[in-house]
Amino acid sequence: QGRGRAVAMLVNCGGGYSTALGQAALLALAGDDPRPARPQPPGPEWEERAREIVRLLLDGRTADVRARGSSTFQGHVPAERVARAWRTRTQDLGPAGEVAIRCHGAPGQVVADVTIAFPADAVAGRIAFDPSGEMSGLRILPRREGD
Repeated sequence: QGRGRAVAMLVNCGGGYSTALGQAALLALAGDDPRPARPQPPGPEWEERAREIVRLLLDGRTADVRARGSSTFQGHVPAERVARAWRTRTQDLGPAGEVAIRCHGAPGQVVADVTIAFPADAVAGRIAFDPSGEMSGLRILPRREGD
């Protein structure tokens, strides 16, 4: 016997968002509250993973940073590229100060937006992690125009 309920969805995204929407639809069809299917913010372990990557960068251990990457990351990003990008962006900035990290979920990954304060400038970056916790991306953002 039907309950007279239906859900129609058009989804133009992948990963975690489409899974959460599907779970929400199933809950709604069953007459339950769909809000528990909402993706949850990443836990503190993700910030610690990002903080470890930042510590390695600040210590000049770019080979160890690369080693934290997934096999796909390592296959596409040579060790010298990580070292060169970091050196180029942080040259002559002085000693590192406060590090701010904000983690958020993205489809199929967790992303950490990082800002490192230096006396001469702040350096921003983005670290992506796959669900297993391996680093799947690292981007040291260029200096903003006008700064």
